[in-house]
Amino acid sequence: MSSRGGARLAWMLAGAVAFHASAGFAAAQPPGDRKWEVEIGGGWEFSVRPIDGTALPIEPGEPFVTVVGEPSRRVRSWFFGDGAALLNEAIGGFRDQIDIPPVDPLDSVFGTGLLGPHEYGGVARVSVTRILNRRFAVELGGSYSTVPRIELAGTAYSRIRQSRESFEPTWAALIPIGPFTESTVSSSLTSGAGSLRETAVTGVLHVTFPTGGREVPYVSVGAGYVQASGELPGSEIVGTYRFRIDRKHWFEQVDAVTLRSSSNDGAVVGVVGGGLKSYLSDRWGLRLDVRALIGQSATHLEVDTDPRVRADGLPYGVASRTAPSIQFGNEAASVASTLGLATSGLRAWSASGLSVRVRFSLGVFLRF
Repeated sequence: MSSRGGARLAWMLAGAVAFHASAGFAAAQPPGDRKWEVEIGGGWEFSVRPIDGTALPIEPGEPFVTVVGEPSRRVRSWFFGDGAALLNEAIGGFRDQIDIPPVDPLDSVFGTGLLGPHEYGGVARVSVTRILNRRFAVELGGSYSTVPRIELAGTAYSRIRQSRESFEPTWAALIPIGPFTESTVSSSLTSGAGSLRETAVTGVLHVTFPTGGREVPYVSVGAGYVQASGELPGSEIVGTYRFRIDRKHWFEQVDAVTLRSSSNDGAVVGVVGGGLKSYLSDRWGLRLDVRALIGQSATHLEVDTDPRVRADGLPYGVASRTAPSIQFGNEAASVASTLGLATSGLRAWSASGLSVRVRFSLGVFLRF
């Protein structure tokens, strides 16, 4: 448990001790004249999100014919989707010459997303409650929760790393087959943690069970709205190859892919829970509350691609004699490379199922 989590737990335990220590000073039963309660409190949140979801279809790029008369398609990246499929198909055309290892596509990440199934954080809340009668009360509340650090899921990171590690062996074996010299191939992977902040407004009905004493248990049901902010974790994978064509022209291409988690800004949630109220005096009391905010998961995986060509500016174009074909070219020759589709915010996966936020909190309330 983190130091912050330990501090929160210690605070809650201290409140519980004060709760029991005050028994001798409590009234015999809660007074019935005061109809309003204002409360402030805080505690701990445990969230569970689904990792099952739907991999969304990614449209293939536009087909074209290369300078050697073979079919090809414009692709976003060699790391996933249609680009990885085309590259591995083209590699098959060289199997009689050399054994080239295929690239390991990122597509497996598109089946689970980037986030793990659960996370922990802190929560602060305020509320106003109207006592209707001995059995029922209604509450309007607001809360602010934060998860200071969210890491990339271990399985997602492992799959991304495998794809990055496959890039160099594939291209290092493929490039020397063509009229290329002085070739270099490199790849890199950068991943970053994120954070999450949520503001919630809820309305609930409390059903109380009077005991004749100062302690009153209750159950709650209601609904609310949760507004999320923050930046969720993501990862960037970059592959680069550079070579000379016919010992004259140099050509360099960068294949950059950014994977990032995103979520809808807001969501409607249902609220269920319960707790225990203790009346310390005619005006003051403590409340231990446990509640769950349940709503449709709104987590997605989005992809950005940024393929770039760096060349010496002289007009040229060259392509493999395979079907499909891989073409390298530049604007000076009006010859497009197979890799060249830039993409921003391409949604590749969406979670399906319910997200559950379970909150444990201790608060102090004033009656009037």
